[in-house]
Amino acid sequence: MGTRARTWPRLRRGVPLSIVADVLEHGLVAVIDAPIEERIVEWGLAVSKGGISVLGIPVTLSNVTEVVAELDDHGDLIVGISGVVDASQVAVAVAAGAELVITPINDPEVIAAAKSRGLTVIAGALTPNEIHVALRAGADLVSVHPAGAFGGERYFESIRRTFPKVPLLVSGSIDVENAPSFLELGAAAAMVDRSIFPEDNDPSASQIITMRTVALTEVCADALGTPARVSFTDLESAPPSQPAPPPPPPSQPSPSQPAPPPSTTKGVAPPPPPPPPPVPDDASESSIAGLFDEEEIPPDDEGSQPLVAEAPLDGSLDPGSDMIAIEKTE
Repeated sequence: MGTRARTWPRLRRGVPLSIVADVLEHGLVAVIDAPIEERIVEWGLAVSKGGISVLGIPVTLSNVTEVVAELDDHGDLIVGISGVVDASQVAVAVAAGAELVITPINDPEVIAAAKSRGLTVIAGALTPNEIHVALRAGADLVSVHPAGAFGGERYFESIRRTFPKVPLLVSGSIDVENAPSFLELGAAAAMVDRSIFPEDNDPSASQIITMRTVALTEVCADALGTPARVSFTDLESAPPSQPAPPPPPPSQPSPSQPAPPPSTTKGVAPPPPPPPPPVPDDASESSIAGLFDEEEIPPDDEGSQPLVAEAPLDGSLDPGSDMIAIEKTE
């Protein structure tokens, strides 16, 4: 695959570049979708272990503040609030200490409320007009939504030609099968949700999520021409926790060594047994083989040595807006 220049000229002044740049650099955002609220932190960490560091936590969670706080304890994560569809819900993100708001719509009120509180905004839009509205409202990034369920790659390719200098994300029914295609067509990043999460409360869900995330990050990194944060090799090289090995069996005396004297209850050791007869220096192979059980070393019928088996996408921005440029070259 050849290298492609990806130039994004519309990052407004005052935007927390660490968030936007991370999204654009690694090309993935995960919206956590857990059937049981008690496991959402565990599942978020499993996604992080698989190589995605930008997470969206559903605004509808009853314990969203606690979840964000727990995930924030891991300094390598960027935690946002997803599913925000009303300006009042921005207060939830602020109270939770989130850095990012992810909204599936392009409501200027939602975008303005988040920007006024210093939050980064990823807004959803489907048509060229909706994308234009979201950008004019101040969204930092816009995601074509739902790209996977509506129009697919051909639709996105058309939208991309309309906005060639705008970093467009894709979301909605994005998975390991279509995410690389969207990225190759010029998507700035892909947002995934249900495709990497089990549908039930599987006890081994964390391992499943991590493995699915690694598979996703590897194919997306290949499409972007960038190194993956985590690979299956990294997971394999991490030593798994193993139970303590069983104690070794008691040592047995070798045929050439005398057995230790048995203990005695009377405090008097019995006399040592007589030593075995010495093996003469000129002992033949047959005499040494006689020390072993004949069933363990069967004779070779032909008298030869035993065989040993071998281990087998022109839309310009409002020219009046402040812009800075970030260039991403592969």
